[in-house]
Amino acid sequence: MMAPPEPKSPSEAAAEELRRVRTRKDWNQQQLADALRKLGAPIDRATISKIETGERRITLDEVFWFAYALGVSPAALMLPRSYGSRVAVTPTDSIETQQAMDWLRGFYIASRPETESDDLFFFEERIEEDAVAWHRYPELSVLRDEAAIAVRIAMRDPSDLRHQLDVIQQLADEARRKLELSEKRATRSEPSKSRSQKQKGQEQKGQG
Repeated sequence: MMAPPEPKSPSEAAAEELRRVRTRKDWNQQQLADALRKLGAPIDRATISKIETGERRITLDEVFWFAYALGVSPAALMLPRSYGSRVAVTPTDSIETQQAMDWLRGFYIASRPETESDDLFFFEERIEEDAVAWHRYPELSVLRDEAAIAVRIAMRDPSDLRHQLDVIQQLADEARRKLELSEKRATRSEPSKSRSQKQKGQEQKGQG
């Protein structure tokens, strides 16, 4: 039985994946350097060679430059691709590559939150549009995240497809129920709000 591969840090994975993606695109190092130069990214062939051999660490900015030039996701360069691989998230901790992908997408909390406020903090610290949507429609945001994970599981194990579709349906039904409940509460609060505003107006009129 083969031993599982050793966890790789994002920079270690980038060295291997950059070479793999570039080769698959049928580009040599000079062609990649030329593409980067056209984008205003000053990375020459010698530097690319050093990055691919691990002689020089790649920066976060460079990950994005390479991904843009090669036409792939930045995650395709930061995460190891081989089956069963793990990503070193600290010098002592690692997680599965798929978990790391879900973490990057904001679906998975890698650091094991200790309280509900930690959980909330994770989901609030997304890009502005996601954070606002999460507060406005938390049920739909949870449905989106859970459905994405269910689809990923089904893609890895087609025999589990029917079960995962049932899971997504259950999530959708629950989200619909909660949304309808919140709408009913909002509708009930409207008359009382109107009465309060009307009473306030009458009081102000009487004082005048």
